[in-house]
Amino acid sequence: MDRNATPAAVEPVQRPESPVDPVSWIAVTEALVTYFDGLYHGDTDKLARVFHPGAVYATATEGELLRMTTAEYFRAVRPQGTAPGPA
Repeated sequence: MDRNATPAAVEPVQRPESPVDPVSWIAVTEALVTYFDGLYHGDTDKLARVFHPGAVYATATEGELLRMTTAEYFRAVRPQGTAPGPA
């Protein structure tokens, strides 16, 4: 490829209309950032902003089902020796 050549005009890609409006997209993105930041830092105050109080954490690792209430999950996420946040 000749580095001095002028690039040809490129037609913009036409994308189909998204069923998600931009405001919702931003809200979801902000919630995910808050969740991952709270999880990484063990910050249950941040996690409480994105978890429904009645949420149930469930995962199947190595074939066993693990279920935790929000309070149980927050206790597992919170670093040892820190004060409890909201449950």
